[in-house]
Amino acid sequence: MLGMVSSVSAQFTNYDTINSDLPSNFVCGGVAIDTNNNVWVGTDAGVAKFDGTNWTVFTTADGLPVNIISCIAVDALNNVWIGTDGDGVARYNGSTWAPYTFADGLCDNGIHHIACGNDSSVWFGSWGAGVSKYQGSTWTTYNADDGFPTFEGILATVYYITTDAANNKWFGTDLGLVKYNNVTFDTINQTTTPELKSNYITSVAVDADNNKWMGVLSKGLTKLNSSDAWVANYDTLNGICDNGITDIKIDDAGKVWLGEYTKYGALIKGGITKFDPATGSGVSYKETDGLIDEQIFRLAVDRNGDIWVATGDGLSKFHDALGIKESSTNMSVSLYPNPAHDYLNADCDVRSGIAQIADITGRIISVQNVTSPVKINVENLINGLYFLRITENEMTYLGKFIKQ
Repeated sequence: MLGMVSSVSAQFTNYDTINSDLPSNFVCGGVAIDTNNNVWVGTDAGVAKFDGTNWTVFTTADGLPVNIISCIAVDALNNVWIGTDGDGVARYNGSTWAPYTFADGLCDNGIHHIACGNDSSVWFGSWGAGVSKYQGSTWTTYNADDGFPTFEGILATVYYITTDAANNKWFGTDLGLVKYNNVTFDTINQTTTPELKSNYITSVAVDADNNKWMGVLSKGLTKLNSSDAWVANYDTLNGICDNGITDIKIDDAGKVWLGEYTKYGALIKGGITKFDPATGSGVSYKETDGLIDEQIFRLAVDRNGDIWVATGDGLSKFHDALGIKESSTNMSVSLYPNPAHDYLNADCDVRSGIAQIADITGRIISVQNVTSPVKINVENLINGLYFLRITENEMTYLGKFIKQ
């Protein structure tokens, strides 16, 4: 309801050092989901993997460059990447951790955000030293000479990175929202878009309709349309629990999930919000609803549609009981040809179904109506790994495929 923060009973499962093998409750490095639906978290005491039953913990004894993790991500090949505040990054290939630093071609040893492109590239954001791309075995760094924004000779600080369906890279910085179309950098800021409440963009997500959703430092949420034009600003009057938005994720139903917190002296105010673009309003969840802590660092959406919340005092999993009803029957589906080029066939019997294609981040990038024999157009997808979900009534067919 306009003018107040809505709150409802939620279904949270919480993990901390008391009831699990989480190495620390300070999950400052965030959370990521791999292709097997394992949950990876970065803490100030190492990295933990959770498969739904068992925890596996990694520290410097296992090859991490340092135990304090600043960010975490999973790439198209299912490698896990972590960033640190001064000791570079590291990649886990399922057996060993490989460290990389400035000496290897990384833009800086302090990396604050990592994101993975649809083309197997991995992107790294720094505070004032540009951005780096790792692809194959090659490092490329972009700075002022390449068009990355600067102010009085100082490169922009990168708070966040995401990739859209067309493989454009979007950087949330202290100088605006920066778009890289793999050729040039362009910046959206208060000069180009006066309706923007600040140039400090703390988080970015792109939905299936190519709308951009931005967290604006202490100013709430801003929406740009598919042409990158301003649409609206939203704040606590629209049901967002706090205007300090730290992360944005979009679920299969198109709902925009926000992680928020602001420190007011010794007091921390925050929580998570499920924001509905259709109504322009949100439903928020806080500690009183079962959330383990209100200092929210990062969010992740897993393959079941559950929301994982990395906080300053543990890890929460939220099952949205008010969201789209989960199918009572899930079945794996045979997909061919796989890898696919133009079209993908699915071996399932549907009379009138809906096919959703998600990228490795879980973002829905294609929705098609299908009927048997099921044939799905994939020719416009960027090469990479994708997940397919076909639903009809209470039946759900799940599969994954590679586009080449």
